[in-house]
Amino acid sequence: MTLYQVTFTVNFVALIASLWLGMYLVTRNPRVPTAWLTALTLWSLSGLFINVLLALNPPPVPAFRPASLRFLFPFWPQECLNKEPTPGYKAGQSRRPLPFGITPPC
Repeated sequence: MTLYQVTFTVNFVALIASLWLGMYLVTRNPRVPTAWLTALTLWSLSGLFINVLLALNPPPVPAFRPASLRFLFPFWPQECLNKEPTPGYKAGQSRRPLPFGITPPC
């Protein structure tokens, strides 16, 4: 098995386990606040696993990009909204950070 397959398998199993365990705790003890806090912690932890899975397998670039995106994201460079995204995150290239540590998606 390659590192990609191991990483994908471990993160997918951990994602399913954290979602299932959170649901299990809430359905067994719905009135106990500790069960809800533990379940919310597990569901937050599943966000980390889905983040790694999306980084390994990014979704396809949509064919249609509405022009209104430039009004929703005014601080992103116009190159991000006008052309196809570059595979910078896979090639190890650094991108120019925006204020407050925000990095544009292209």
